[in-house]
Amino acid sequence: MAQMLGTLLTQGAVNLLLVFAGFACFGKYMTVPSVSALIAFVPCLLLAVALRLLMIEVFSLLCFFTTGYLGIAWTRAALFDFFSGAMIPVVLFPGWLKTAACCTPFPYMLQVPVAVLLGQETMAGFGMPGIYGLQIVWILVFLALHVLLYSLARRNLTIAGG
Repeated sequence: MAQMLGTLLTQGAVNLLLVFAGFACFGKYMTVPSVSALIAFVPCLLLAVALRLLMIEVFSLLCFFTTGYLGIAWTRAALFDFFSGAMIPVVLFPGWLKTAACCTPFPYMLQVPVAVLLGQETMAGFGMPGIYGLQIVWILVFLALHVLLYSLARRNLTIAGG
């Protein structure tokens, strides 16, 4: 989690510098988000970061039940990159795939916060309370999975023969 937070802070600083450079170079082609969009974005971003941290934690706990971690790490990265909108925006998915993606937690970590910041229609079709609610529900799901997997891992873990 410390690595993830450190990465988020570094990546956030670099992204902020890129945004400022973009506005400096192409300011007349870019629009500044409204104050209401910024106010709605901040809690959405914080919930998205908490959700992503818990998801990574749950996938990391799965490593206690395998002999290798690469498959789990690659699977998590592939699922996140595809279903969060990091590779292709979820709004460009065909209808059936967009519906399937909305049933996963991944769009609520990237696509939805970006749409909120830009003042665009979120693909979930909910208002802001509904989006916050869905993010909180997914956080609670991953928190429950974390508690379950951690308790199972503690029972199964043997260190130095004891």
